[in-house]
Amino acid sequence: MALGIAPGEITLIRASVDLAPSNAMSAGGAEEKRAPVLPVELNGVSVAVNGAASGLYFVGNNPQQINLVIPIGLAAGTTPVDVVVNNNGTVFRSRIQLITAQPDIFTTTMDAGGRALICNITNEMRFPCSMEPFKVMSTDRNGTLVATKLLLSLTGVRKVTTASQITVTIGTTDIVASAIRPNTDMPGWDEIEFLLPADLMPGDYPVVVKFNPGGAVISSRPAETAPHVTIIP
Repeated sequence: MALGIAPGEITLIRASVDLAPSNAMSAGGAEEKRAPVLPVELNGVSVAVNGAASGLYFVGNNPQQINLVIPIGLAAGTTPVDVVVNNNGTVFRSRIQLITAQPDIFTTTMDAGGRALICNITNEMRFPCSMEPFKVMSTDRNGTLVATKLLLSLTGVRKVTTASQITVTIGTTDIVASAIRPNTDMPGWDEIEFLLPADLMPGDYPVVVKFNPGGAVISSRPAETAPHVTIIP
């Protein structure tokens, strides 16, 4: 279970009542080109976290759900903060804990049961990048066989700037991330790069991302419910 929600993380609010007269979805936008990147109101629905307006991807009544991005400018703290949902004049209130990072891996179905959203970027000239299964060695842009470099898409690590604080666990093999960055064309999306170790055996493995700031380790979903990836000979 998540300890809290991180600034810049995509978050879902589910309700037992209709949200907005009908479903509404935003088109998104690039962080480098638009401000605000996402609309802060859709179909009369808005969400404020600790007084800051959240960007909205979706509000609706089928499903009765809000998809939002926690404002990036908020800071982690030890005291829960207010969440205020204004649904066309009807106000709902709750509280959440803001923490530095809470990794959550995107999947191919964008829901439970999908595969980990990972692609092979060893040859950066190849577009689109190759999806699973993966070998531990791949050819780079020069045709040289090197350790396979993978790119994993996730949310909840926007405030992490040091790649070595992130570990990707494939099965029981821990791999320290080589790079971490935001996907500025997809608000709420982050990206991690890592290299497959040569001794990783073929198999179908759960993928877990851990944030270790030097104290308590914060993890994405545990292996029992984590999305999987396949490694082949």
